[in-house]
Amino acid sequence: MRRTGGSTRSRAAAAIATAVGLLLLAGCHYRGTGEVKSETGSGSAYFVFDLSCPTGGTVQDGTIDYVDRAAGVTLVGTASGPPPSPFTPPTCEPNSRGQGIFTGTYVSPSGPGNSGTFYLDVTPSSAGTMSGATFDLHLTGGPNDGYSNSGPVVLGSITPVGGPTS
Repeated sequence: MRRTGGSTRSRAAAAIATAVGLLLLAGCHYRGTGEVKSETGSGSAYFVFDLSCPTGGTVQDGTIDYVDRAAGVTLVGTASGPPPSPFTPPTCEPNSRGQGIFTGTYVSPSGPGNSGTFYLDVTPSSAGTMSGATFDLHLTGGPNDGYSNSGPVVLGSITPVGGPTS
């Protein structure tokens, strides 16, 4: 006996529900590698990161490596703690605007007092291209206190991993 209608619809509904569930679980996860202009206006700064925060979670995860030789800034950052968020308490939520915002601590190889905090705001590359990405980094404390660099990614890309913006 051949089944019709109901079982096909049930399987389709289950597949859609699974896909939506995976998108929601992805939350905020971005990978990037590339180059932006140096904060000094001369030369380039280079970055590599893989940062995430699962939907509904309250702890960020991942690392960023960043070098701006012209400005004398080299660091390795680790995302940690609650995400910067307008929600109270802060939780990780999918970002419909395509933006990823992360905070954590950084360590610089420049000796004593070599750690501080970072704030990173990224916008991914345009769908199907390697253009349109932006990078915005701010450092407080440590040897690079007050350093800030932002602008378009001139070489490389920033991409969301999973979630509604990928």
